[in-house]
Amino acid sequence: MSMLQRFVDSYDDSEYYFSANEKILSQSNVKTQGEVIVFSLFLYIFYLIYAWLFLTEMNTLVAYIVPMALLVGFNYLGSKVSPKISDNIKLSRAYVLSVYTILLIAASYADIVNHMDKPSLIIPMAILVVSSLYMDRFVYVFWYKIFLGIVFMVMECIFKGMTHFGQNFVVVMMVNFVALFCYFAVMKNSMSSKEDSKALEKKSQTDLLTNLLNKVSFEERCREYLSGRIIGAKATMFIFDFDDFKLVNDNYGHQVGDEVLKNFARILRGYFHPTDILGRIGGDEFMVLVMGELPEDFLSKRCLAIEHELKTSRIGDAAGFSCSIGICEDTRAHSFEEMYNIADSALYEAKETGKAKYVIKYGD
Repeated sequence: MSMLQRFVDSYDDSEYYFSANEKILSQSNVKTQGEVIVFSLFLYIFYLIYAWLFLTEMNTLVAYIVPMALLVGFNYLGSKVSPKISDNIKLSRAYVLSVYTILLIAASYADIVNHMDKPSLIIPMAILVVSSLYMDRFVYVFWYKIFLGIVFMVMECIFKGMTHFGQNFVVVMMVNFVALFCYFAVMKNSMSSKEDSKALEKKSQTDLLTNLLNKVSFEERCREYLSGRIIGAKATMFIFDFDDFKLVNDNYGHQVGDEVLKNFARILRGYFHPTDILGRIGGDEFMVLVMGELPEDFLSKRCLAIEHELKTSRIGDAAGFSCSIGICEDTRAHSFEEMYNIADSALYEAKETGKAKYVIKYGD
């Protein structure tokens, strides 16, 4: 898979996560915005007290009254509006982004007025921070950052003339490139984390020798599939158990024995559908669960074919393998344990009556 495709898949996963959790994210956005307003107001008050005590030029600090007044106003507005929009992701995002934009412009205005001899850093810093917002709306956020950059340069030109235009343009370009880099860095890290998680999850669920489901995962998957079944819906459970497998290990060694088991897993995959549940539940014991109706004579033809391919297989000097098969056919919505007991009873009968055969019992 190409790196571009992996980015697209990760972006799609992100969109799916956001769409599946819209209500929670909407409420979180509104709550976070309220906390940001209160925290920002506290910082402004603290700075003005500090300036009053230690700075001599107080006349320009009056510009900070504008963003402070807006903070107070939005804090009041939020208490009225938030309950009405907190469950709607589109409205909450539009409201939150509008508030942030107005506050940024007001803060940038105060910063420009108080630092006429050098460029303001409020909006450039905001462009960097915005790269972490709304990761599922990359295109919209990208244009929003362009908009902030234009606002920044226009405000600088209005209050300071063209003195810093070239420098401001370079700053805007640089912070957008850095924001873009940060976005892809986050996405790449997210991809790596997901891939590692998926690898660990697969490893924990898979039998390392055969790559089939292990005992725990097989049983969990079966219970999940069987739990919603109604009476009349058919399910068929197979238990495959090698005949005299200990002799294979004793006569040919455990390495050959392992290859025999891997070969049998390959045989089972070839005779069952990918949607069927296959697992290795013991040393030489395998199980399969098939949901739904089966074609006429499916069980007989399938079991005979598996027995034939197993018997004609050769692993090194070892050949002539066989297995016994116990089958439970059920339409009575029995549980996993009940079906297992029925199939296990059928397997026991197959072993006791000559091996290398199958026995079918019904979950009546």
